[in-house]
This record gives sequence, C-alpha cells and structure tokens, in this order.
Amino acid sequence: MTPSRAFSSHTARALLFVGLGLGSPLIASAVEIVRDNQTYQVLGTTRDEILAGMRRLAPLDPATGEPRDALTRWELDWRYDTRDGVQGCDIARVWTTLKVTTILPRHGAASTLPDDLRQEWTRILQRLTDHEEAHVRIATDAAREVETSLDRLHRPNCATIERDAREMGETIVQRARARERAYDTQSNYGKTEGANFRRAETEGETSQLTGAEIRRLRANPPAPR
Repeated sequence: MTPSRAFSSHTARALLFVGLGLGSPLIASAVEIVRDNQTYQVLGTTRDEILAGMRRLAPLDPATGEPRDALTRWELDWRYDTRDGVQGCDIARVWTTLKVTTILPRHGAASTLPDDLRQEWTRILQRLTDHEEAHVRIATDAAREVETSLDRLHRPNCATIERDAREMGETIVQRARARERAYDTQSNYGKTEGANFRRAETEGETSQLTGAEIRRLRANPPAPR
C-alpha cells in the first residue's frame, strides 16, 4: 500500500449472543465482533474529479487486485473446550471472534459541493455502506453457524472432534466466501443497488434494481452456483 493511501480508522467491539435451547447440557456462547471502520479521503468538486480520486485511492480487492469503491474484509477465529467422558467427547464451550474491516470513501469537503452533487454523493455513500453491511451480515451468519454447529458436536474421542471441528469451521467459512462472491457478481459490486454515480444508459452502465429488488438481494444474498 503506497503512502498516498491514507486511511482513518475506528475500532469497535460487540458481543453477539448465541443461545441454546432450554434443557441443553451445553453452555451458551457468544460471538465477539471486532470492527475496524476505515475511510479513505477523496476531494474534487465535480463527478470526474471525485471518480479520479476514488480510482487512485480506493482499496484493492485482495482476490483480483482491482480497486473497489468500498471493501469489507473479515477473519473468523474459533476455539473451544472439550469434555471427555465415558460416552465420548463433546465440545463444552465455543468462543468465536469475527474481525471485520470495512473501508469506505469520505469526501474531505462535502459541504462545499454543489447541492445536486452533494446530494448524489450522500446517496452513493449510503448505498456503498448498505452494500458493505450486507457483506458483514454474511460474515456474521457464518460466525453464528460455526457457533451452533460446534456446540452440537459429539464424537467417540477428542482427537476426532478436533479434526471434524476444524473441517466444519473451514467449510462454513468457504461457503460464506462463495456467497459473498455471488452477491458481488449479482449486484455488480453494488452498482445495481445504486452505489455509483447515475449515468445515461447510453454510457453502458448496468441498469439499477428497484428498491424492492435491492432489499430482497441484501436480505437473501444468492447462493453460489
């Protein structure tokens, strides 16, 4: 990352509790979510100037190396206690930590923009934020799934449970990554949700979805094909 890619950052922590059913012998657990909200600053008083700044300073997609107007990265870690007994080995408690980094653009002087451009910038920033939050929800769903899947795990011995717990967790993460890729493909990285400057159809921009279509897409990101 070059020195020109200056980011500001804010970190927050939260706990997402995963409750187990009444009568369950296992202990309820919680997903710890650590969020690092970063921004990169762009300037300009015209669309072209703002777009040029975003292309120059936007974060790079680690999968493709291409710049993205906004980006979410996450890592999911888990650990657990096992309980070995005469009937086999159980996972007694699970600790899961989801580390999320979200990078969004920030205009350094938005209040000085012409009214129509400022309103459009505000709209774009909100749509970008909404798109990235959909990625966060996919990651959070994966964290919940790891918690509940490992909480139910029972094997004849603890060596087997360690192997299977690792494989189950990795499979859940891979499935979530695939859902993210499918979501980005279907939404064209948020562009069909309105996360870009409006342009004439003759310029070849992807047509935008309706509000209802956007809500359905975010609530139920497509399964990978």
